[in-house]
Amino acid sequence: MPEFLSIGIPTRNRAGFLRETLTAFEQQIRRDKIAPEIVRIRISDNCSTDPTPEVAKEFAARLPNLTYLRNPENIGGDRNFLRCIKLAEGEYCWVVGDDDIINPHALEHVLNALHTEKPGLIIALDTNYPAKLKRPARFASFRDLAAECSRVNLHLLAEHSLITSNIYRTEVFDTAFSEAMMHTFYAHMYGLVHGLAKRGGSVYLPDSPIITVRERRAAAVDGVWPDIIEKAWVDYLTWMKRELDLPEMHPEQILEYARRVLLRKIMRNPAKYISNNLPFLLQASSYRWFARRVWFMLRGMPNGKTNPVGERFGASPGEEKR
Repeated sequence: MPEFLSIGIPTRNRAGFLRETLTAFEQQIRRDKIAPEIVRIRISDNCSTDPTPEVAKEFAARLPNLTYLRNPENIGGDRNFLRCIKLAEGEYCWVVGDDDIINPHALEHVLNALHTEKPGLIIALDTNYPAKLKRPARFASFRDLAAECSRVNLHLLAEHSLITSNIYRTEVFDTAFSEAMMHTFYAHMYGLVHGLAKRGGSVYLPDSPIITVRERRAAAVDGVWPDIIEKAWVDYLTWMKRELDLPEMHPEQILEYARRVLLRKIMRNPAKYISNNLPFLLQASSYRWFARRVWFMLRGMPNGKTNPVGERFGASPGEEKR
């Protein structure tokens, strides 16, 4: 009998973070006596060269809800993410980033919301994120959510692209479309939004604390850095505007938001910013990436004019994923 909620964890060379994530899930599963037919966790190890296999096998040996699988070779972060979805057998699927913090009652909140709301998608935002939407919030469709975000907070549509933020009915995810968009930064979001647009499903934003994004994130695996994230945001939102027929959406506005947030973080507390980003700063490949990112934002908004990339949909290499 398939489980109700499938949790997939794509990972590579992050044994320490993985241990924290699995510890959080194990504590909640044991405390709430959650059976494997309710929640099952599948780890997809993307051919790690650190102690990840030992950590995963340690937890799998004592937790019947957990299965460990290992890729014979590194298939890339996006394809490892898709592998987690293909492995899911439950009615709902939750792919969890190996370095995100799972809050103490996350599983309880998620299961209650799934049983009560029966949504196509739950969006679990970072507990520290200023959503600007009153929550809990319910939308009849993803288009309704996108229209409200266009009016209130466009950035939310980029914020919830964090893989851990999305818990969805497994059947709505369009794997074939996601694979076709593998050249982009957001293959997972194209598959999710395209699937919801085709198959329908409500969207629910709970007000319960489910996940927290670390201030000090893990560094890029193998030192491989993505293309410019802000360009990928504009490309993704430009596609969404056409896909969902949202003339009121202005994708280029997200650049000004990103520029303000970045500058505010740096200026408010430079020492904290450096400390939080130390894992990145220790990778020489990060400097060129950061310089290109800042230049793109500054170049993209001369005197408040629209960034030209906002008028086209192009390819953007994906962000580092596990």
